Amino acid sequence: MAEVDADVVVVGGGPAGSTAAYYIHDKTVLIIDAKDFPRHKACGGGLLNSRDWPNVFDNFAEIENELHIHPLENINIYWGDKPIFSRPGPIGDHVRRLEFDNLLLKAALRKGNVTYRRFQLHSITQHKDRVILSDRNENIVARYVVGCDGWNSKVARSLGNASLIPRQYGTCLEYDIACTPIKNVYVMLCWQGQLGYAWVFPTSDGCYAGVGFVGSLAKPAKKYLDEFVDFCVRQEVIPSSCAIRRTFGAPDPVFVARDFAKGNIVLAGDAMGLVKQISGEGIYFAMLSGKIAGQTTNSGGDVAGRYAELMRPYVKEVTVRKNIPPKFLSVPALKVAFLLMQAGPWKQSLQKAFLNRFCRRYNLPLNSHYIPY
Repeated sequence: MAEVDADVVVVGGGPAGSTAAYYIHDKTVLIIDAKDFPRHKACGGGLLNSRDWPNVFDNFAEIENELHIHPLENINIYWGDKPIFSRPGPIGDHVRRLEFDNLLLKAALRKGNVTYRRFQLHSITQHKDRVILSDRNENIVARYVVGCDGWNSKVARSLGNASLIPRQYGTCLEYDIACTPIKNVYVMLCWQGQLGYAWVFPTSDGCYAGVGFVGSLAKPAKKYLDEFVDFCVRQEVIPSSCAIRRTFGAPDPVFVARDFAKGNIVLAGDAMGLVKQISGEGIYFAMLSGKIAGQTTNSGGDVAGRYAELMRPYVKEVTVRKNIPPKFLSVPALKVAFLLMQAGPWKQSLQKAFLNRFCRRYNLPLNSHYIPY
């Protein structure tokens, strides 16, 4: 069986993987992915607080002028189909993942030490101080591996993490809709009594409308999405003259892996489950974990130990509860909270607390373009 050697193999070429590779400077890096780029990715494409990102991510600063960015200025919060409150922005920006992910990968590949190849990973094993990745026809032997291969990560399974159960990931489905561009973001919590929310994100030539729910569903996700779009058209949230261009969907983890750093292997992004439970926001945390994985791998030594220590505050930031309570407990509790946001004596404070958890970083940088709500 043929063998290829690399100092570091990054499994997955999305934002986490491309960012990890970008930040590794003195080692040979091979990015492997099951797909070619550019490729479509099921994701709302909302980059919250993104006008601060050039100060956090050098690779984002490098591609920012090439991106087609559409501003997200105002947010409207609903409980189901009932409006609760609205707030002005800015919130962030919208990008199309087809373009965004491809530009991030190109930025990584401009580094002289980074290469890319399509590789259908079948197995991954640790042998002494090396990691062997196989597609059954060829082995790749690496000193370190950064697993960025998504919610159903083979790299995560190789560390002994169990497959996710329904309450540990969300079922997401989305339409790319052509219409007169809209101005506002709409978030409709617990749409039709499900644990999660439906959304409308404005784009430069229409909008994205989607649903994301945790746990089992009473009917197919597409049925919820179709009924949501019909409601939005009736309420004039989405113009009546519209057409669906593309349908896409993918699971979204809401549970951080028990073991995300062990031996020569670290996990980042969705493979680690580093997704904000309250909002499903994942792109920022994918890039952040990728950056930290790249920096720690770059210096060698006890990569897993340093990475676990550095990631601890971000695991805390994305996690509301380690295990999401079942729907019959969560939805009634959330309903009470949103009723208090609408009419309770502390409604302004509760609204601000919710939006700060939903939209903002724990610690906004100095000279940020954003302020806490």
